[in-house]
Amino acid sequence: MGFCMRYFLTLLIISSSLSIGLPDMALSNDDTPVAINPAATEAPAASDSSTMGKAASPQDDLHLGVASCAGSNCHGAARPYQNSSVVQNEYTIWNREDPHAKAYAILLNDRSKRIARNLGLPKPPEASKICLDCHTDNVPVSLRGKRFDINDGVGCEACHGGGNRYLGPHVSGEVTHQQNLDFGLYPTEKPLERAQLCIKCHVGDQDRFAIHKIMGAGHPRISFELDTFTEVHKHYVIDADYQKRKVVSSHANTWAIGQIEAARRFIDLYNNGKHSHRGLMPELSFYDCEACHHQTDVPSDPMRETRPLPPGDSAPAKLLWEPRALSLSIGPGVVRFNDSGFVMTAILGDLLDHEHGEQIRSAIIAMHKASQSDPQSLHQALKNIDHLLESLQRELTQHTYTVADCRELLSDIISRSRQNDFYSYAAAEQAVMAVEAIRATLKQQGDSSVTDHSMDALRKATQNPDAFHPSLFRSAIGTLGSP
Repeated sequence: MGFCMRYFLTLLIISSSLSIGLPDMALSNDDTPVAINPAATEAPAASDSSTMGKAASPQDDLHLGVASCAGSNCHGAARPYQNSSVVQNEYTIWNREDPHAKAYAILLNDRSKRIARNLGLPKPPEASKICLDCHTDNVPVSLRGKRFDINDGVGCEACHGGGNRYLGPHVSGEVTHQQNLDFGLYPTEKPLERAQLCIKCHVGDQDRFAIHKIMGAGHPRISFELDTFTEVHKHYVIDADYQKRKVVSSHANTWAIGQIEAARRFIDLYNNGKHSHRGLMPELSFYDCEACHHQTDVPSDPMRETRPLPPGDSAPAKLLWEPRALSLSIGPGVVRFNDSGFVMTAILGDLLDHEHGEQIRSAIIAMHKASQSDPQSLHQALKNIDHLLESLQRELTQHTYTVADCRELLSDIISRSRQNDFYSYAAAEQAVMAVEAIRATLKQQGDSSVTDHSMDALRKATQNPDAFHPSLFRSAIGTLGSP
């Protein structure tokens, strides 16, 4: 049940209505490992050089292409190998189930073409750097081997690093995992390094950031949570051999590390990037979507008492504005800075010590107040939050999450919901993904106190952003742990 909902949530976030119909890609018929011959890989795949850019790569080695990993004796087996330390069907699962494998193909559909036209791009999306940088492994032509194909989307080496140095030793099976890392394999098993890699597209960096203009052109809202996205896209098995060779992090630890790192990147993009302002206007992608994009025809009287619902409408009408402790100072009708990532870090701060959590909340309140003052005040307020998060990150990176820790986190999430911390859909969405990770950690330790019934209610309350009602969410999250 948890996995299915994670899958649903992530497809909702990533795909939205960018649905595509793709035939199954043929598996490689090459049954032998690929020999690494630099002389044979010097000629890059044909490509329009004007579409190339400095897309993120864990390192600058030559990218040999997905085909170099897809042989049936490597990671392209049709079914799991029974007598192997690696099941060897990782590519097959990735190609069949992972949205990253279809990221380039999305650029070919009608909605993507319309987005490109709305943005006034001189080229179609499949040939535009602004799209390719996150929808493909868009390394420069000089780093593309003969078997590299941009059509493969966000391929193996986009995450694992260019394979020119490590693929040969890796295929031999005679080297340690550390030796593979020394040869350029990226340590995706480590939550912090994985977070730093993923957020380059899923939050943004100096070269890639989904500004409000891109969303206004039709791109889905961007959202991210490391543990959820890792679980949904998992194409490998964490077995005894994996645990012997690599770092294995609990779901709660992965969630916590990803939450803090994503929040810090968001701050860095605003404070130190080139995206914070567009002329006189602030860059609106840093602000809460629902501060503006909310229902305007909800029947509500001046005293904020919801009027009777129309016949047949079973959900309480969503109020245009509700008081919220963290942003009460700015009141209704004001564009509100997106604090959905910060809210969860305050809950992590409570776990460290209640004072740390309250310091983060006080800094969030000051940030909202500063956002109505001047840019310099907002920059300083965000810097203050980042300073607190830096300290929190140091303390929690190696933390082991016990049953008591997880129960405390859940209790805190429920308590903060009463303060309306999760009033916006973005914040509620983060809370649900946090609960999923915490619940998974509890279950690994034999605790099933968060029941399917309570989780189903929470999922239902957040499954549709257009139908999200804060009151329903508060009611649902209050049932956590109920039978």
